[in-house]
Amino acid sequence: WDYIRTNVSRKATELRQQGFSGAAMLPYSELEYGGIVKKMEKLEPKFKVRG
Repeated sequence: WDYIRTNVSRKATELRQQGFSGAAMLPYSELEYGGIVKKMEKLEPKFKVRG
């Protein structure tokens, strides 16, 4: 298990060094799954931007 933990830790470190990626960083126009855009549009009125 020590080898596995070391390998996973190394891979996780490499991924973190690549920066942000994945669906969390996509604009709504590029999201392709599960109707997330509709869900977010429904939730949007419940939040206010404070500035």
